Amino acid sequence: FFLEYLLGDKILAAPIITQGSTSRSIYLPVGKWRDGNNNDTVYEGPITLDNYPAPLGVLPYFIHED
Repeated sequence: FFLEYLLGDKILAAPIITQGSTSRSIYLPVGKWRDGNNNDTVYEGPITLDNYPAPLGVLPYFIHED
């Protein structure tokens, strides 16, 4: 079960929804996705990122690249 939101067609946000969690799995659809918390990392989707680190205060988000 993935709770993720597309904000427009460029930004995918994947908030932590389980109290006390510090990581989560994230599904990225087809395309190139730049990690919004680490601009040096680009993922090629479709891909599932298991155990993506998301401590308190970090919102996992990704920016779709053309």
